[in-house]
This record gives sequence, structure tokens and C-alpha cells, in this order.
Amino acid sequence: METLPEIVKCQRDFAGSVSVEFKGEPGKANEKRNFEIIRGGISWPIRSLPAYLCVIGQYSGVLPGAPLSIRLLLEMQFPTTENLLIAAANVAKDLRFSEYYTDLLRPEWAGFRSRFRAYIQQSREFREIRLLHSPHADDFVFGFDLLKKWLDKGVLEWPTRSIVRHQAQSLTNEDLQSDNPENKFDGINGLRYVAVSFDQPRKPRGKDTIDQGDVNLAWS
Repeated sequence: METLPEIVKCQRDFAGSVSVEFKGEPGKANEKRNFEIIRGGISWPIRSLPAYLCVIGQYSGVLPGAPLSIRLLLEMQFPTTENLLIAAANVAKDLRFSEYYTDLLRPEWAGFRSRFRAYIQQSREFREIRLLHSPHADDFVFGFDLLKKWLDKGVLEWPTRSIVRHQAQSLTNEDLQSDNPENKFDGINGLRYVAVSFDQPRKPRGKDTIDQGDVNLAWS
């Protein structure tokens, strides 16, 4: 899969799963898959970096963490926060999910978070959308190491030409060891925020206790 296929239709069934229909390649039928969990990740704009939004889904009937169990459904970059707010609300409504994960504790992003919540509350159809704090949000290396483990085990399906895959493959050990790697890689930020939520039980809101441990910095 080189690029993300267009999503034609989404529908939630009585059991809570979401059926997603993807547009097929020329001459091929559309693909239909069911997802047990769909969640999004948001990276706010940082200096010269754009805002980034991604959505991933865990297939129905698979074991968490199994090969090919999670799929990148959508990703977008935005030049302004206003563009992000509009898209995030509509994407959640169209793909039938309600949870976005991000960093709720970084002080310089407080204004973005307030604007997001205010925008969501303006319309009744958006009011179930929630902005949640991602565990280990302030630890870029922790999140990147999880993504590497997913790729090593074949957990995540992502197109070869996706924004976040390109960033992951171009990131170096020097980047990881720099003071603020999160200021360079918006796609990795968004994906790691939501990926961590799939990797561990839900924690209460608020700052998580971070055990940094030993982290493998190499990306092959």
C-alpha cells in the first residue's frame, strides 16, 4: 500500500464496531473492514511545524498487538489551528469515533486546547468528542520506541508514502538525543500520542508517572 485509500463510507453496528469501506484501486472492488477501536492523535503546531492529525483503527476480532492488527486510516497536516479544528471535528463525526489523544500538559499549547474545546461545544453533533491526555506525552523517545516495536512486529499497516512513515525513516539517533525532537516531527508526535493509548490500560486524566527505562534508539 503506497498511499492511504479514500474512505467511502463508515457505519457503526449494534455491537459497537465500525465498518469502513475503502475505495478500491482502478479496476478493483472497494475493500470493507471492521474496526473494534478507532482513535485519533493531534500534534499542535510548533514553531515552523504544521499541525498534524492522524486516525488509527484496531481491526475487529484481533488480539491487541498482533501482526497487522492496527491500520493508519487517515493523516492530515494543517497550516493553521483553525483548519485543524474544523477537520478534527468532521473526521471524528464521519469515522464514528470520539477520542483524540494529545499532550494536555504542555503550557504553550493551552490556548490550542481551549480553542478546540470551545469549537467542539458550539455544535451538538460534536459534543461527544473528547480531547484526552496521552500517557508519556512528554517523552518523545518512549513513544517512538513503541512505534518501532510495532513496526518490528508488523503490528501497524501504514502506506509507504505516508507523512509519518517518511518522518520515522528519516529520523536519526542524533535527532532522538537532541533536546526537543518533538519540535521537528509533527507526524511522529500525533501517531505516538494515540499509539500509546492502544498499548496500555486507560489511565486517569492528569500527569502520568514516567518510567523511562532502557530505550532502543536505533531505527533500521
